[in-house]
Amino acid sequence: MDYVNEIIGKDYFFHHSRHEKPETNIFKLHTHDAFEVYLFINGDAMINIEDRFFKLEPYDLFFIQPGRFHRVILNSGNAYERKVIRFEYSFIRNIDPEDILLGSLTRL
Repeated sequence: MDYVNEIIGKDYFFHHSRHEKPETNIFKLHTHDAFEVYLFINGDAMINIEDRFFKLEPYDLFFIQPGRFHRVILNSGNAYERKVIRFEYSFIRNIDPEDILLGSLTRL
């Protein structure tokens, strides 16, 4: 895996990575205590969120709530690239004290 960029703060995390020749089973089903914004850049992959599966197309964007099990399934050894932002509730609460943004995203 090639890390392109990574920023880690007290209540947020940003990660941009590219896998030139990934193994197909490198990502396991997992969950976080934070919100996650997942941006698929390219590759041959699917995303599994809870009991749903989505074929990924370049620049698909997913908002994953805390506690939701998810994983990426690589269908081939083709190059895979993604960007991930994770943030704690406290991070967004500072800029959106009335929960307007999270309220609109979590009611979908």
